[in-house]
Amino acid sequence: MQVLVPYWINREDFARGRIGQRAPGRLSWCFGLLGITRTQQLAALTVGDTIRQHSAETALTACLVDDTQLNLINDLGLCHGWVELYRTATCAAAHMPPGSAAAPTVNTTGAGMSRCPP
Repeated sequence: MQVLVPYWINREDFARGRIGQRAPGRLSWCFGLLGITRTQQLAALTVGDTIRQHSAETALTACLVDDTQLNLINDLGLCHGWVELYRTATCAAAHMPPGSAAAPTVNTTGAGMSRCPP
């Protein structure tokens, strides 16, 4: 499943009423799909909405195995690099229920860390 969330919306996109971006942007916690899915997971946990939680965790898992998005990460940075991806995935996994289908992908040994530069 590939979900396209705009990296940002500029004035031209707003005026047209549609985004010009045709492919996913790099994953980031502050904006972009990774941050949105983590926020949805936390909101669902807060209000006890297990359906929304499952949906958010499924989307988060999908972005963690999407080579198109992972290939855009090019540094170790906390904001837009492997460190933030690892940290966000680790925190999300800690909030997943035991036996969650998403947990094996979103855990402290996964999340694309094998691609992380030394």
